[in-house]
Amino acid sequence: MSLAAFRYISRRKQSPQREVFSRAQALMYLYEQQKELLELDRKGGCNVPFHATERELSKRWIWHRNTVSSFLDKLQELGILDHQKSSTGLRILMKIE
Repeated sequence: MSLAAFRYISRRKQSPQREVFSRAQALMYLYEQQKELLELDRKGGCNVPFHATERELSKRWIWHRNTVSSFLDKLQELGILDHQKSSTGLRILMKIE
């Protein structure tokens, strides 16, 4: 599925109150974070991880931190991303083909 098609499918109407992210929206958010780094990477490489914390993602997505952790683990199991925990948070690298 193309990125444009995925964005269209996962788009929701904007409301004044923040809504809980769906899994599709959370995945799109992760791809967008990686895309921003790729655009800044002058060498054009895809091995630039981005940094986040489970707390930041849980606040952004309005999820419990354990749900964020389980979601990232499942995405890694499916081969969509690699993530490593460190003392400063998470290093997340999306596998973009």
